[in-house]
Amino acid sequence: MTPRAFPLCVLLAAASLPAQHHFREIAIEEVMADPFGPNAGAQQIEISTRNIPVDVTGYQLAIDTTLVPFPSLILPADRTITLNLGVPGAGPNQLFFPTAPQLLPNTGTIGIYRSTQISDPAEVVDYLAWGISTFNIDTAVQAGAWNSQIDIIPAVAEGSSIAYYGRSIAGPFVGPVVFYEDSTPTLGSPNDPASVFTLGGLCEPNGVRMLLATGDISTGPWIGETHTIIMQQQSGAVASMFLAFGWNRLSPFVLLDPIGAPGCVLGIEIVTVVNAGASDLNSQVSYSLGPDPVLVGFEYFVQGITTGLGTGVNPLGLVTSSPLVLTVGSR
Repeated sequence: MTPRAFPLCVLLAAASLPAQHHFREIAIEEVMADPFGPNAGAQQIEISTRNIPVDVTGYQLAIDTTLVPFPSLILPADRTITLNLGVPGAGPNQLFFPTAPQLLPNTGTIGIYRSTQISDPAEVVDYLAWGISTFNIDTAVQAGAWNSQIDIIPAVAEGSSIAYYGRSIAGPFVGPVVFYEDSTPTLGSPNDPASVFTLGGLCEPNGVRMLLATGDISTGPWIGETHTIIMQQQSGAVASMFLAFGWNRLSPFVLLDPIGAPGCVLGIEIVTVVNAGASDLNSQVSYSLGPDPVLVGFEYFVQGITTGLGTGVNPLGLVTSSPLVLTVGSR
């Protein structure tokens, strides 16, 4: 494996996670259980609606064993809403739950249910558990709103929130893996996690292909951190690998058939290329991303290229990976 360092931005790849299929008209986006200073009156739960309005009449917010009814109203579609525990919030998109109990900083469960029948899996909207608490976790697992009776989000540091990756990941995943500790909470605004998505366009001439991997869902691209893209070519022969970077994707992709690589594509407008060295299997490129918050939300593209594979692969002896689109996050 031949490492190369390159100062720029970063990584992540779609992890192979067990998928659960559960419709949630409301999602728990962020929980501030242990704010800096006194917790009473400063604890908040952020939720969001999807693409339809939600009449929450009869809905229940469950904080461990205590049920607190939602007010009778219709939440607008595609809205981020802050639930305030203890004292009312200021500004729009705020709901006040004056009878809600105080959250425990290091352990607890939060559930949203369509009625008071919280033991019925059909009534579960969303759920999370952190620390060591497991109240009603069996029902959440049966509903597909949580992945396992034994998987729980670790407690987070004072001042940090439990934040949801949300639509920044591909697939209907649930459980601790889709939450992260955010030391830069965004309560009242959408979360700002890192993300990576593939754009398709993988070529496999004569069964030879090139893959990009960046670890599990938590590994980047985050400001102030260093990350690594692992490059794998599966020819079995030593070949040169390169990683191309760009600020824009090509649409449509440029077909490489005319130059001798049928089925392969160029999917990004290349700004620079990093030589990752020669290998018969893996190489890697590491990135150092600065701490400047202006980078949060910055989007860029990468694509791998393997050359020197010989004409048995295709006339050009080249394969390309699927392009990836990466977004920088903060935590």
